[in-house]
Amino acid sequence: MRARRLLPALVVLGASAPAAADLEATAPCAEHIDDPVTLPWRDSGIDGGRGGCLHADVAVRLGARALVDTPDFYGTLGGDATVQIRLLEEWGLEWGFSLRAVDAVFVQNAVLAVDELGYGPLGAHVAWGGDGVLAGRPFVRALHARVEVPFTRSRLDSSSGGLLVGAGVTWLLAPRVRLHGHAGALGWYASSTSGRTGRAAAQASVDLTARPVRWLALFAGADVQAGWYGWGLDHLALRGGGHWRVKGLWRVELAAGLPVAGAERMDVAGVLSVRRDLD
Repeated sequence: MRARRLLPALVVLGASAPAAADLEATAPCAEHIDDPVTLPWRDSGIDGGRGGCLHADVAVRLGARALVDTPDFYGTLGGDATVQIRLLEEWGLEWGFSLRAVDAVFVQNAVLAVDELGYGPLGAHVAWGGDGVLAGRPFVRALHARVEVPFTRSRLDSSSGGLLVGAGVTWLLAPRVRLHGHAGALGWYASSTSGRTGRAAAQASVDLTARPVRWLALFAGADVQAGWYGWGLDHLALRGGGHWRVKGLWRVELAAGLPVAGAERMDVAGVLSVRRDLD
């Protein structure tokens, strides 16, 4: 009796393993942990890039950033917690929202020390995808737009808003190796009783992800941005991290990066996210 029950199970397992391997070899978005971990440098997080895969998930994202004047240990330390949701329509449209629930900043200089706790902004995004073949290997692409909604911060005496329009691509190099690219244009404004200001920038990024084991993906990447601080280079930044399939639909992201060239004022940034897949 036991042998009769065991035989069908072995047949199913034997059939499913090659099927999973075939899917990884032909589908760039078969496993969510192959996605790169984005690391924004602007305050609202609107400038974070992406790959070409469309997904549905919910996430809690913890971010940290530091600007330190090392001789005197003056500067700015910041941390935030953001709740995100992405939904996916059957006809290839991804859309979603994000809310920075906590935004903590500590500033220290030669005169004073200030700490501030707030919330916001609210963000929204939409992405539309497609696929193709390059050099005999499949890829997916996504055109997307992301907005920072004005008047959604805790600072009631001012407002700010932003828009990122870009395109991401994910190219399957091997069953567990993917190349991701992103390019976009960023605009931002802020206004208060003291006046108005605006900024704009162009950005691009590239990431390589590889899975040494089935449940863990490691990645390394670089991003470049110009125009935010003027006509020169804002930053060339390097970053790295990992994406871990913890159990079932749950996964964890971890990344850190630092600028190596340009006028970027931030010295280091990092992010830790917990995500649950919905698709």
